[in-house]
Amino acid sequence: MKRLRRLFHSPAFALFLIAPLAELITGSMPPLEFFPIAGLIVAFLYGSGALLAREAVIRWGKGWFSLLLLGIAYGIYEEGIVVRSFFDPGWIDLDVLGEYGRAAGVNWVWSVHLTQFHALVSIVASVAVVELLYPHKRTQPWLSRRGIVACVLALLAWVPLGSLINPYAPPVGWYLLAWLSVGALIWAAKRLPARPFPPRERAVPRPRRFWWLGFVGMTVYFLGIYIVAGNSTISSTIPSLVLIALVLVWDTLVLRLALRWSGNGYAWNDRHKLALVAGELWFFVLWSFAAESDGMAGMLVVGISLALALEWMARRVRRRVAEDVPLPTEIAPPQPA
Repeated sequence: MKRLRRLFHSPAFALFLIAPLAELITGSMPPLEFFPIAGLIVAFLYGSGALLAREAVIRWGKGWFSLLLLGIAYGIYEEGIVVRSFFDPGWIDLDVLGEYGRAAGVNWVWSVHLTQFHALVSIVASVAVVELLYPHKRTQPWLSRRGIVACVLALLAWVPLGSLINPYAPPVGWYLLAWLSVGALIWAAKRLPARPFPPRERAVPRPRRFWWLGFVGMTVYFLGIYIVAGNSTISSTIPSLVLIALVLVWDTLVLRLALRWSGNGYAWNDRHKLALVAGELWFFVLWSFAAESDGMAGMLVVGISLALALEWMARRVRRRVAEDVPLPTEIAPPQPA
C-alpha cells in the first residue's frame, strides 16, 4: 500500500499519464476510444518517450532547448518509425495532407506538422506541466536505472507493435534516414549548451502576453496548414515547400519573441512559463467544440476539463509565485549515470 501511495504521488507517474493526453485533446483518439484501455496502452509510447527525454536533460545537465530537440526526435520516432505515417499515403489521420505535400514517397507537410506537434505538446508541454505541478522536484532525476531500462524497452517494443498497427512498408532509404535523424538529434541535444543564449536584463511582460503568444502561435501554425491544404485555390497557389518554409519562419518568430520577452529564459517566472504552455493548449480547448460538432462524442467534455485544469494550475502557480517560495534552479547539475 505504501508503494502504491508513493506511485500516485510520483511526478514520473504523472508524466506517464499526462503525455498521452495529446492523443485525447486533439481528437485523434476521442474519449470513447481513449478510455479506459487504449489511453493506458499508448502511455507506454508517449509516457516512456516523455520520461526518457526529461531524464536525459536532467542527467546531462541541459535545458529546454535540448528537451525540444529530444521532442523532435520523439516525433520522428513515433510518426516516422513506429506508425510510419510519414510515408503511408493512406494513413487514417492524413485527410487533405495525404495529397498536398506528398512527394518521393513522403508526406512532407504532415511530417513537419506532426513532428512539431509532438515536440511542443507531447514532450515539452507535458514535461513543463508536470514540473510546474512538482516544482521542488524539477531538477531531480525521476527514474531509477531500472525505470530507464523499462522505458527504453517499452519505447522499442512499439516498433514491432507499430508494424502490426500499420503494415505499410516505407521506402528503405527514408526509413533508415528517420532512424539516423533520431540518433543525430539525441547527439545534438547532449552536445547543446544548457543555456545557448546569454542572459538579457529586461522588464518581463505580464503573463497574459505569453498566453497570447502561445495561443496565436499554435492557432496560426495548426489552422494555417489545414486552411492552405484544404482549399484547392490556395493550395494550387502555395506549393507545399513554401508552406513548410512559412511554418518554420513562423516557429522562429514565436521562439524569438518568447526569448526576447523572457530575457533569453533568465528573467521570467513560473507564471510566464505556464501562461505560454496554457496558451498553446487553449487552442485545443476551442478545437474540442469543433470536434464535438463534427461527431466526436465527448470532445466537449475533454475541452472543458482541460480548461478547468489549466485554470486550477494557474491559480496554484499564481499563489506560489506570490508567496515567493524558493525553488531549485531550472538547469540541474549533471547527475551520475
